[in-house]
Amino acid sequence: MQKLIELNFYHTKHCHLCELAENLIKQHKNIKLNLIDIADDNKLLNLYGVRIPVLQRTDLLNEIDWPFTQEQILLLIQKSSL
Repeated sequence: MQKLIELNFYHTKHCHLCELAENLIKQHKNIKLNLIDIADDNKLLNLYGVRIPVLQRTDLLNEIDWPFTQEQILLLIQKSSL
């Protein structure tokens, strides 16, 4: 049985690109997806406001910005921590 990989998905409401990205992400198995709306936090809004949607692996803090592909998501999930 594979270990669940925890991912943070930084997004905001009414964001068409965020919806597209979320649909791509949800096609992957063995992940725990934390949906984080950046509009609720000024620090996150400043950090991710022009970058969303952003997908972050919580254990390694590696991030990928939109536009990302299925292959890039898979690479992020498969990276091992050292």
